[in-house]
Amino acid sequence: MEFGIYVGSATGSDEGLLQGKPDNPSAINSALDTLQGDAATLLARAYLHYKGNSKSANHTPFRPEQYAIHGRKLDLVICYQTDTGDMEDWQRFIEKVVDEYGAHLGALQITEETNVVGHGMDGDYPSSMRALTEGVIAAKTALQAAGWGKVAVGFNVTPTFGPDTYWQKLSELSTPEFLKALDYVGFDFFPDVFRPIPTEQIAPAVQSIINDLRERDLAGAGIGGHVPIRITENGWPTGDQRPLEQQAVTLERIIMSVYEVKDTYNITHYELFQLRDTDSDKEGIFYHFGIMDDEYLPKPAFTQYARLVADLRIQ
Repeated sequence: MEFGIYVGSATGSDEGLLQGKPDNPSAINSALDTLQGDAATLLARAYLHYKGNSKSANHTPFRPEQYAIHGRKLDLVICYQTDTGDMEDWQRFIEKVVDEYGAHLGALQITEETNVVGHGMDGDYPSSMRALTEGVIAAKTALQAAGWGKVAVGFNVTPTFGPDTYWQKLSELSTPEFLKALDYVGFDFFPDVFRPIPTEQIAPAVQSIINDLRERDLAGAGIGGHVPIRITENGWPTGDQRPLEQQAVTLERIIMSVYEVKDTYNITHYELFQLRDTDSDKEGIFYHFGIMDDEYLPKPAFTQYARLVADLRIQ
């Protein structure tokens, strides 16, 4: 597999966007150098938020292109956060992003978790699914026109439990042009974080939920097995009753579980959420997803992730 990590410190929560101490670009690049090791590349994940009228806000982190050095590329997410429904302006915005970041991109994700409603994600906005399908086409067209045709374009989802009409809606909006432009589907999932899972059940739970994504959800939307899955967000926070050492153990268990089924389900990438804590002094799991604290001091999981990248990466 290929690997990556979210390099910023701001994180979304049920309370909105949480922020802590300012990011330290020098410390971030140093940590990324260590994680990358001898690998030719490592994806640095970052987010920007489209607010309508060709505007963006909340670049997370600021100036993400400064982390696309030493062979690293950006996995840049364009979140759709507007009620305007102006698809022409949305397309212009995507073209603007391609112009600005194209040389730094390894992947361009269009929208963020449009299947989630009620938590401030893109699914809260009525035109988000049109933004997804039309945005993927616009992104691929703009990248090819600019000479960056090898940049992968996709979208992502998170697990849903119970009755779900999302995939049927996506199938209705899907077109041959969309399916041709789609290079991957991202998957954000957090086993044993929001729903406790016994340690011995983590591996089968991981593989079961990936199976559901591939065999039930994607197949139901007409997205074939030739379209790769990328794990775009996965993490396990430290804190009260969440020891530092257990973070390392749990993440290794999850990553190895993904690796074991990568050929079965055509999984090509794994990206960790996140590099450093949002705020190591505050309570609450959303502040503590980092494999480093907010002073960029490594937790045991940092060393473990670096070892896994070295052992499992594409040579």
